[in-house]
Amino acid sequence: MVSDNAIRSFLGTYGALRRVLRRLGLPRPRFTRVETLILSAVVTELPEADRKAMSVQLNHVDLIQRTRNRRLAVSAIFLDKIPELPLLSLLGSSFRVAMVSVAEGKSLVRATVLSHRGRVASIDFKGALDELGDSPKVVSVELGKGFDAGVLIDREEHGENA
Repeated sequence: MVSDNAIRSFLGTYGALRRVLRRLGLPRPRFTRVETLILSAVVTELPEADRKAMSVQLNHVDLIQRTRNRRLAVSAIFLDKIPELPLLSLLGSSFRVAMVSVAEGKSLVRATVLSHRGRVASIDFKGALDELGDSPKVVSVELGKGFDAGVLIDREEHGENA
């Protein structure tokens, strides 16, 4: 079994290597078309202070880790470790920033944008991203109200009595 210290050491080295490669011209990761559409819709709806904070954070994305299957997809967002990076007003351990519905034709995908301790953390998709065509549109944006995201996601996936 690998110790927590070994994992932290590896991640620190991996992060340092990415920073060196960025200085040498390695580009930052880019969001997909659908991720960009969703994040832009959320930024537009946020209060001014959070809009600015999220915009700055999205310009400091260090890594995007994507997992996908037919029913559920997650895009985990890792930001640069910069102490002066502005934080969102939702400072809890895990909060839903917004729920966004995106559709094209008969295909509908719901995305939950989550933050962790004031930093954009992930986009969790429910629905088949493959079925969205070339021109999906944002159908609705519902800002989070500071609720714990874990509870909300459990209710959506397992019903109100989860």
